[in-house]
Formats: sequence, C-alpha cells, structure tokens
Amino acid sequence: MTTLLKVSLPLFQIPCICFQNHIEDERKNFVSAVPFYCCNYYDDSSHIHNCSYCNKHSGYDNCTSDNNCNQSHNSPTEPETIYSLVFTSEDTFTPALANPQSQAFKDRADLTKRELEPIYRRAYGTFKNLNVISFRSGSIITNASLTFRTTTATPNNNQVADTLSEAVQDSQASVLNINPNTIAVNSTAVTVSSGASSHTSIFTATCVGMMSLLLCYIC
Repeated sequence: MTTLLKVSLPLFQIPCICFQNHIEDERKNFVSAVPFYCCNYYDDSSHIHNCSYCNKHSGYDNCTSDNNCNQSHNSPTEPETIYSLVFTSEDTFTPALANPQSQAFKDRADLTKRELEPIYRRAYGTFKNLNVISFRSGSIITNASLTFRTTTATPNNNQVADTLSEAVQDSQASVLNINPNTIAVNSTAVTVSSGASSHTSIFTATCVGMMSLLLCYIC
C-alpha cells in the first residue's frame, strides 16, 4: 500500500497531485504518492496552465507565489557553495532506483544521507546538507549535491572529494560500498541578493544537475 504524504501549501495556491508521468487536478489538499511538489496555477475554467515537478530529494519542498520551485525551508540568507558529488557504488543497480517515487529510491537516498552527512559535518563546520539527485546504472552511480556556507573556510573541490575518499578508505560509510577512485566533485557559488535568492537557487540547482550528468559520463 502506498503511503500518502499530505503537505499544507499557502491558501493562494491551488495544488495538484504529481505523479511521475502525469498530473491530476486536486482542489482540496495536496496529496502526493511520490516525493514531488507541483507548482501551478489555474484559469477561470480550472485548467492547469503550468505544473512543474520539484524533486523533494533534490532539496525542494514547496512552491513560490510565482509558481517556481522553492528550495527547502527558506531561501538562503547567506552565500552558499553547492558541490556536485558523483560516485559509484559496487552494489547492484535495480530499475526501481531510477524512479524517484519508488521505495527503493527513497531508502537508498536516506541511507546515503545518513552515511555521508556525518562525514562532512565532522570535517567542515560550514557544511549544511546533502541531497540525492538521482541514481543510474553502472553499478550504482549516485548524483548528489553538497551545500556549504560560503566563507573563507569553504573547502575546494579536491578537498571535498578527498574527504569522502579518505573516509571510505578508512572503512566509513562501508554500507554504501563506494569505490573511492570514482569520486568526482565540482562546485557552483550561490550569490544572495534581496528579492532574487529563490531564482538564483533554482538556476544554481539546475547547473548542479547538469554538472552531475556530465560527471556521470566522465566516471
């Protein structure tokens, strides 16, 4: 039986139900069987003009008044650096892992966060969170984002990669069976300005996703 997730959204928005391949009108509460949020608006005939998926596991948790995806909790109030992290696990890939609405995807994403976030928190006081973006075959290639507060102590790409590589070689996060030779990291700075932070975050998240895909083909 699928567990339904109820989420309260602002009254000025009329939410809909998001599924992976289609969207259904819901004029009451937002009820989703998958980890997506719909950002949308209606005309006088109640036709959906626009609905876009906001992947919860990629760090989005609601919709803004202009129907954009809003990053988790609040828009950043300080500069951030988002690192695209890609690595390969020796575990066997299953088709369900490619589907963000599957229990297999959610379980693997949660496991990845539980195993890797403590490693980065111990190493860096500026570390904020890790979000899984996707899994793909080969055996399991994980695309994730790491968010840090941007300060003079913010690590560079090599340091972020080496931190995980050294932890893996020290038998940390062993349950993920990470191949340390496959770890790749790239970064994008998020600048914060009044009234524009949410749009900047959306653009940056898109860039991070694109970098993840490029790194996948390099790995």
